[in-house]
Amino acid sequence: MKTPFVRQHVVNMLGRISSELAAIVAKEVAVNRPKEKQVDVTESSPALSLMNQVRYPNTLKVGVIIDKGFAGSLTEGIIAQLEEAELIPVFIGEELGDVQGTDG
Repeated sequence: MKTPFVRQHVVNMLGRISSELAAIVAKEVAVNRPKEKQVDVTESSPALSLMNQVRYPNTLKVGVIIDKGFAGSLTEGIIAQLEEAELIPVFIGEELGDVQGTDG
């Protein structure tokens, strides 16, 4: 999420789910705390639950936690295996922006 507008929009949506979580995320991604209030919903619907959805590998994202100085060649192999299994790797870092590995 490189665009501040998009980051703010996501934080605003989180504000409806959890004010506390939205405040933490807002601080980490450098946007304003949401003005939206948390919606108190106590009912659930099996029809809307993601737990009841069919999952296919080519629709699943796998979080890859990565930090400065990661082992590039090892990581490339892991990413290749994920892509071969038709999984979608999504890189998660401590900060926004590019991260450089040990081999550049």
